[in-house]
Amino acid sequence: MVRAIGMSLSWPGVEVASGAGENAGAPDRRPGVVVVGIDGSAPSRNALRYAMAEASRRGAGVRLVWAYDPSERRSTGQGGGADASPSLVGPSVELGARAWRMATGLAGADPRLASVPVEIRVLAGPAAGVLLAAARDADLVVIGRRSRCGLAKALLGPVGLHCALHSEVPVVIVPADAPAARNR
Repeated sequence: MVRAIGMSLSWPGVEVASGAGENAGAPDRRPGVVVVGIDGSAPSRNALRYAMAEASRRGAGVRLVWAYDPSERRSTGQGGGADASPSLVGPSVELGARAWRMATGLAGADPRLASVPVEIRVLAGPAAGVLLAAARDADLVVIGRRSRCGLAKALLGPVGLHCALHSEVPVVIVPADAPAARNR
């Protein structure tokens, strides 16, 4: 099973962070951190699979980052924007739980990934900016690329392009149609 080392949730004006287990805060003490941006899509699951396999190979931890726009209407029917409040705690926790299920599902399907320490951050803001800020102390950033057809398939989306151009650490962009991570 994936070992939890922490979760951070935020919404405008408030940040909640908690450690889980005896390894809370371990990514800073580990030999490395692989940051992966996720959004629940199939391409982000491929990116997470790649990031966890790479972290396992490196003996590193994974920091899952799920950025959200607080102004979007959530399943709770609550609006956000300038009046965003702790009413976003529910959706933030929901996104954190979805991220956790993605990680534990992958670890359950691949024994190599079971010992990878995982930190989950659900943060408000533009995806590229949130991802790069979370990767300041990382060794690698991994993001998924949505499948496209024709010439557009060779192009990166706005988040991938921004990260590739502005990251201070290497960026891996995993294609949507990438096969499952190979044993290394």
